[in-house]
Amino acid sequence: MVELSRGRSRWTAVRLVLLAILLAACTGTTSDGSGESQAASAGGGGAPSPGGGGDGGDDLPDACALLTPDEIKAIIGQDVKAGESRVTSDRSDCDWNGVDETKGVLVAIMLEPFDAGFWDTAKNAPDTAVIADIGDEALQTAPILGWLYIHKGSILATFSVVSAYDAQGDVLAWQAALGQMAASRLP
Repeated sequence: MVELSRGRSRWTAVRLVLLAILLAACTGTTSDGSGESQAASAGGGGAPSPGGGGDGGDDLPDACALLTPDEIKAIIGQDVKAGESRVTSDRSDCDWNGVDETKGVLVAIMLEPFDAGFWDTAKNAPDTAVIADIGDEALQTAPILGWLYIHKGSILATFSVVSAYDAQGDVLAWQAALGQMAASRLP
């Protein structure tokens, strides 16, 4: 029984550290005052970046228009703030942070032009599962900070839900439900 408690504590500690890293990557801004996040300007953002080509962020939908705070709350059971949008020349991102910062909740989506080479690589990566009925096709990675990659038309959406205190299985299910809702609104 003691080992289970210690293991659970370690898992919680690992999740909190990963959450802190993800939040730090998503919230910094560049020193030039452009408002572009440090992660975006460095080509990062927490998720493996597919790169790709395409026409850029100007031709992508507004990522924050894909979900509302009320829709997110209906799925994850926690209030989130209005989405914070970042648009660069090749991406449209949105982060919804939890209202109660002590719960460590973040919902994030990044839209980019679809990159077939990245998709083929992701499809063959370990711990990747094909998820039915989301977009044209969808892949979910796990464990820890799993990502949901959604291909719909000419768009690649990278979707993540982070919750420091909830079971990973719940988080992955929330991710799939929110991803399906968001994908239904993509052109």
